Amino acid sequence: MESVMKLSECRSGDIVLITEIDSHVSGTLRLRELGVLEGVDLKVIKSSNPMLLHVNESRIALDRELAAAISVNYMVSASGNQTC
Repeated sequence: MESVMKLSECRSGDIVLITEIDSHVSGTLRLRELGVLEGVDLKVIKSSNPMLLHVNESRIALDRELAAAISVNYMVSASGNQTC
């Protein structure tokens, strides 16, 4: 079963797959330029504000409001359970 949620809901240690980015939210174009795209997996390093993400061999700091514009599916939860 897939677990769809907003990136802003993820916890430190979660590994997720980006499924959708709301292009109507300011700042999402810049994220795309940085490689934050649908189909890309990322790891949440820090879940407080700002969030710290590991994406494509880079670390990106992201405001939680912008993270709420990104829908993801769990790949591995922070507890280590593989979910998809």
